[in-house]
Amino acid sequence: MIRVLRAGDPVSAGAEVGAEALLLSVGTGLEALTSAERSLARQAGAETLGRLQSLGDLPMGGAVVTPGGELPFPFLIHVVIRSPEEAVSAAGIRRAFLNGLRQASEWGVETLAAPPLGIGAGNLDAEDAARVMVEALQVHRMSSFLPRTLVVLVGGRYEEEVFLQVSRRLVPPDPDREVGGGEGD
Repeated sequence: MIRVLRAGDPVSAGAEVGAEALLLSVGTGLEALTSAERSLARQAGAETLGRLQSLGDLPMGGAVVTPGGELPFPFLIHVVIRSPEEAVSAAGIRRAFLNGLRQASEWGVETLAAPPLGIGAGNLDAEDAARVMVEALQVHRMSSFLPRTLVVLVGGRYEEEVFLQVSRRLVPPDPDREVGGGEGD
């Protein structure tokens, strides 16, 4: 199931839906890419940050799991979507998101929360990010049923509408799968 949720605060929203992991994008040096992700990294605490930094560099498209630290998630899954040599791209997002989904599956995560990956100035637009993430989830579903629920934590109404439209267009109707959205769902 794909659920789209407008979330001013991804920590509260992810905890509210019972997410066991929060997926975050990073650069190859495992640095947070946005101010919101830097804030989440600080909230996770020094131990989690230290663990992440001790891993060194990861390749473009890589994914790594750390404890959630002081955040209300057992796990954080960090996916590499940008390097000094390679800008954010649909192919990079796809590879990183697939690796993040594999990590979630290997760690037994039932509900994964993730913001739209790679959107913003100079990056992908919301439509491309939604298409890449939904298509990657469909590919992942061919080999694993975990995570059962992906909660896409969008920042506003526009992103919400885009992710809902793309999800409804690309995800075939299935009685065991639903696409939901909006606040309070």
